Amino acid sequence: LYEIVKANLGVAYVILNPDLPIDPRMVSYDPETDGRFERAVLANAITLTPGKLTVDVDDDSFSVHALTESTRTELEGGSLRRAVRWVFHGGNT
Repeated sequence: LYEIVKANLGVAYVILNPDLPIDPRMVSYDPETDGRFERAVLANAITLTPGKLTVDVDDDSFSVHALTESTRTELEGGSLRRAVRWVFHGGNT
């Protein structure tokens, strides 16, 4: 929930800023997950977070469109991955 609120505020800033500070890029992301269902949940969590969109899912990586440098940094920080792993593994990761 915290990540979604933070991302919403970040995207609102980008939209409302007259300079429109976007830097859209496609990035490859290693999900480090166990099983298809866990990967699907993580891909959806990434897409539900504003500023990011999971475009493609391969066996060992996701292709993610990120709107700004800060959204890429957040994605690479792995907080969504840790949250999904915590849900599936109960904090035993």
